[in-house]
Amino acid sequence: TGRCQMYCIDLGSSTLYCACVYGWTGAQKGNAAAARTDDLIDIILDQFKVLPTGPKIMVGDFNGTTECFESLSEALNETGWTDIGISNTAHHRDKGKHTCMANSYSRETRIDYFFVNSFLEPGCVNYSIDKQDKFLTHRPIQITIEIPKVVQRVNVLNKPDDFSILFEEKLMKLS
Repeated sequence: TGRCQMYCIDLGSSTLYCACVYGWTGAQKGNAAAARTDDLIDIILDQFKVLPTGPKIMVGDFNGTTECFESLSEALNETGWTDIGISNTAHHRDKGKHTCMANSYSRETRIDYFFVNSFLEPGCVNYSIDKQDKFLTHRPIQITIEIPKVVQRVNVLNKPDDFSILFEEKLMKLS
């Protein structure tokens, strides 16, 4: 439906997985638009789980506050995802500021987000919102990511000495 695109970006030492979301308009906690967007978020999070461990982003126009979406709220509260727009990680010019004004009759809202997982969060060093009048509705979120600060997890497997001795003994018995 054109509601999500996923990208992979080569960072050199790892791959950044990015989901760009366009949520259903008018999401309010408990309504159909929120449920549909929440289903999309749940699918994205499930997809991220089967991808290799590493930095991941969910960005876009979610068309509702974070409280509208159970899957997102759980990811933010329980599984290490962070809303960079309000976090203390990045240097902010515009912490928690509005990102959307649909028309002259509506009030400004914050429904566009930049969510990162725990691998990417340390690399997010600057956050700002482009307030130029060139964009009629949404204000682009600008982020600076310092790649060397992105957490890399390396698992080193060592040959267990005891097992190798037992294995060799077993082979000797079979010969």
